[in-house]
Amino acid sequence: MNRFDSFLTDLPRVKNAGELCDLICKLGLYQDKRGLYGTFERFQVRWGGVWQDPMELATFLWNSRDDFKACNSFLEIGTWTGYSFFIIYNFLRVFSNPAITGKTIDPSVYFKGRSIDPYSCCIIEQIAPYVLPYYQQCTSDDLKGEAFDLVFIDGCHEAPWPRRDFDNVKQHASLVFFHDIDDRWCPDVVSTFKTLSQEYRTKRYIHSNVGNTFGIGLVFIK
Repeated sequence: MNRFDSFLTDLPRVKNAGELCDLICKLGLYQDKRGLYGTFERFQVRWGGVWQDPMELATFLWNSRDDFKACNSFLEIGTWTGYSFFIIYNFLRVFSNPAITGKTIDPSVYFKGRSIDPYSCCIIEQIAPYVLPYYQQCTSDDLKGEAFDLVFIDGCHEAPWPRRDFDNVKQHASLVFFHDIDDRWCPDVVSTFKTLSQEYRTKRYIHSNVGNTFGIGLVFIK
């Protein structure tokens, strides 16, 4: 049994955010030499991995699971290695809504099942069977009114895209969450979420052991 099948088998047995964090760590963290992960540094893997603080992501998902129960469709903007979509979408199906539909989009051409990520030499082939059925090569501009209840924005982190992605989905979405709202390397995401916090009710999830890295922000639209 590979690590993805093991995750799917063990996920329904999870009883708290700590146990979910342990499962995420077993999948592996995206290799980053900037020292972003603090006490979780040892879980970095050479190939693939999720580019998130595992406890931050686990806490966000576990504490928000009831908020997600009314959501029937999920969109991720920014597929990257596919690990975030794999974790989040399967969590939603187990703990929030078993019938929820999913889609993940990215304009890059590398996520094709047997290609190699040009930025990290990450072999996408391993996770492709679990993500490709939900993947479309495009940007949020190409959705053309396609409706999603829950949206994760983790695409291009430079202006105008964080706000543009939000504006492209806000008409239909009930909940939108951003990655890197407290990250010193992502000032445009930080400023976008700060502005949205003045327009909508929001909630912040900050766990980093390092400080001013990552951060997940939830926007309540309806």
